[in-house]
Amino acid sequence: MALGAPPSRNKETQYRMDMTYWAPGGGDDGYGKPILAAPVQFLGHWSDKDQTFLNARGEQIVSRATIHYPAKMTIVADGWLCRGVHYELDPSVVPGAIIIRRTSEIPDIRNLEVIKMAMV
Repeated sequence: MALGAPPSRNKETQYRMDMTYWAPGGGDDGYGKPILAAPVQFLGHWSDKDQTFLNARGEQIVSRATIHYPAKMTIVADGWLCRGVHYELDPSVVPGAIIIRRTSEIPDIRNLEVIKMAMV
């Protein structure tokens, strides 16, 4: 490390909360219920804070929480997130599981790392 260089920080070591993600699998089960992938557990950061944003149709939506997750993960809208470790295949029966309304990626101020967020 060069003299005077800032110490490197691994952003992913700051994620310490257990979470579960169900990705949308595409299509439905024939009765209108979406098919979801098997649950995936990961470490992230859940922040209960309302945030207003516009969806793809230009409608104003208020999210209930923002979840920060590791840059190596891919999380997409219409999936489900929940705090804790869960193995149920249907997130609608898991207390606290919420549909993801929006995801975003923001580069840090020096454009060295990407901060990924999901809003539920």
